[in-house]
Amino acid sequence: MSNTSKTALSAMAVALGTVFMLLSSAIPFFEYAVPAAAGFIVLFVESEVGKTWSFGTYVATSILGVFLVPNKEAVGIYIALFGLYPVIRSFFDKLPKIASYIAKCVYFVAAVLLAYFVMIKILGIAQEMTEELNKITMPILMVCGLIAFIVYDRAMFLTEKKYKIRYHKYIEKLFRRR
Repeated sequence: MSNTSKTALSAMAVALGTVFMLLSSAIPFFEYAVPAAAGFIVLFVESEVGKTWSFGTYVATSILGVFLVPNKEAVGIYIALFGLYPVIRSFFDKLPKIASYIAKCVYFVAAVLLAYFVMIKILGIAQEMTEELNKITMPILMVCGLIAFIVYDRAMFLTEKKYKIRYHKYIEKLFRRR
């Protein structure tokens, strides 16, 4: 695939990812689903043109999200967790299976804590939420989120596998040099 095709594909992915992020402001309760879906777009770019281009897609979508998307919580979750995860997931997958899951869980917890620390302490968002949550509710939410993240990881693996088997050849044919 030529650099022009890679640039075009990445630019379309950035535009689609940004539109997805904008949906988080238009439809209530999409604060976590939309960044997760935008992460699949980064996975698509990584599958087609590689890690460098997928990282560029992640960075560009993150920057546009910061400036264009009113829902900063969704943008923070995308930047810390769902946007970067498809790029670094293959590093985790090179580890033995148990170590891989432990590393992924540690990444999830660290990313969520970092995202909410930045949103609460630096951006001043969601302070009312932390006041309402007590010491029991927060760990329960973290465990539920961790379970959802494990399901998300599995869905990402199966989607990538299915995509490479079934659809990759059509995209490759579409962007083939003539």
